[in-house]
Amino acid sequence: MTWLEAIKEALEALEGKGRLEDIYRKVQAIGHKKPRIDECDTWQNTIRQTIYDHSSESDSFRAGADIFCHLGHGVWGLCDKSSTTQTNKHFETELVDSQPKEKDTSGFNEG
Repeated sequence: MTWLEAIKEALEALEGKGRLEDIYRKVQAIGHKKPRIDECDTWQNTIRQTIYDHSSESDSFRAGADIFCHLGHGVWGLCDKSSTTQTNKHFETELVDSQPKEKDTSGFNEG
């Protein structure tokens, strides 16, 4: 299993999005299928770099598959439309819907 495959599997287990710390834990929890973390002192850096390499929102993006979307400070999600998980559009809607609504101060109430 490659680092990219392990990260995608970890994010799928996190319902398509997660903080970097959660992604690290899930990659570790993948078990025997994961890359050899015990042989890599910089495995967390490798995970971050792999995400950046596959996100057009990163300066490190390599031409090719745009798999990961930056959803906030330290939060990443799957945006690959071929993935079986939710898309970035859903995440954007979810983030907007979770914001507090502005109070109507106009004095006009529709009803």
